[in-house]
Amino acid sequence: AKALNPMVEITTETKQVDVLPDSYFSTYDIVCATGLKQEQLERINNICRDNSKKFLCGDVWGMFGYMFADLVDHEYSEEIVQHKAVKRGPDDTQKSSGETVSITVKRRAIYVPLQNALSVDWTKQELRSRFRRGDPSYFV
Repeated sequence: AKALNPMVEITTETKQVDVLPDSYFSTYDIVCATGLKQEQLERINNICRDNSKKFLCGDVWGMFGYMFADLVDHEYSEEIVQHKAVKRGPDDTQKSSGETVSITVKRRAIYVPLQNALSVDWTKQELRSRFRRGDPSYFV
């Protein structure tokens, strides 16, 4: 990570998560958690959310895995390239050429906590169409 961004400082914690006080997690800008139980992940996510800190978690079992992100209220910029037709000459006999224009658009994404994401009832009628379109391994 230092090679990508020398201003990043990464620390790891090997203590049991259950013995760490809530205040421990509020000192970080982003918390990444792996290999924990669901209750532990929900606890850390709630602490991070209460302190407006970003939270990432994930795990892998064989060829299956997951990744969850709660960036709370995330603002970002997106560069959109648009093609604009420009006439080359004063009369219509000459062809127009395309010019690319880059526009920066600010966007905002509001994330939900892990507990809300895990409590979705996929048996509801309005969600069944999503289930049929997706790969069944998504629900493993």
